[in-house]
Amino acid sequence: PGTTKEQFEAFRKLYHVTATDVLSWLGQAPALLIVDELNNLRQIAQKNSAGAAEIATFIKQNFLAPSGRYFIFSSHILSTLECFGVYMEYSTTSDRNVLLQELPLVDDLSSAKTLNNDLKGAAEAIYYGLM
Repeated sequence: PGTTKEQFEAFRKLYHVTATDVLSWLGQAPALLIVDELNNLRQIAQKNSAGAAEIATFIKQNFLAPSGRYFIFSSHILSTLECFGVYMEYSTTSDRNVLLQELPLVDDLSSAKTLNNDLKGAAEAIYYGLM
């Protein structure tokens, strides 16, 4: 019950997970961190949030530096530069390469159905990012 924002706030009040908790749970195990819309980190950083720097440092130290750790992200920042510093405010001096993978976009429903034959219409194709 409640809005997504209200549900998230209720979750935050009930559970408090620290960086130490995450690292303790991971141990030395290989891990993959997936972050949707990493561009929001830059927007948060522009509001002088200490949390933005903390998150960027956590990602760099725990998912970019160690072997066996992997980091995948999406972003709404369009860039021809394949450099990680473009995506994180606190990594502007980084020259770490980023493998850019464009998502397939199609112009019409029949083309979208070649990617997913079970689509019920254009609205569903748009919802799944196919158009």
